[in-house]
Amino acid sequence: MADASVLLARAKVLARENLKPSQSDADTLEVLEFGLSNESYAFELAHVREVVPLIELTPLPRVPPHILGVTHAHGQIIAVVDLRRIFNLPERGLLNSWQMIVLQSATMEFAVLAERIVGVRRLPIAGLQASLPTLTDVRAAYLKGLAPDGTVVLSAARLLADPQLMVQQHA
Repeated sequence: MADASVLLARAKVLARENLKPSQSDADTLEVLEFGLSNESYAFELAHVREVVPLIELTPLPRVPPHILGVTHAHGQIIAVVDLRRIFNLPERGLLNSWQMIVLQSATMEFAVLAERIVGVRRLPIAGLQASLPTLTDVRAAYLKGLAPDGTVVLSAARLLADPQLMVQQHA
């Protein structure tokens, strides 16, 4: 079984091969698309460390409901965030096929649940719509843009910087 980071690197290469000659890296945004509650979302690939299956989840006491608990990946303990609870999306429970998208910045790291991983692709930056007038809730705070096909591109940087998504350790 191939390591998830190897598969991600291969996906990046394949995405670049499919890039049209008229598009440059500066004109496009490389994203990892995933599904959640019958909606399509994406994160900038620059903030995605890896995608791993959700195998085991340990609930934590006294954490906000959007933090499902912690799990381990490659020997590290990682908090698991459920965007369905943040965005008030329908919940179907956890299935054996759930994946975790591990997001990281210089100062923070956590995993976000995904029902399915669609893949890596490039979106023309000029084609991203800034927002919709009907999108005024918490989703608007994390929105990077809307793709022409309706994929909601989320700002992983804003999620990683949000203090409400951090699990605080208290003595």
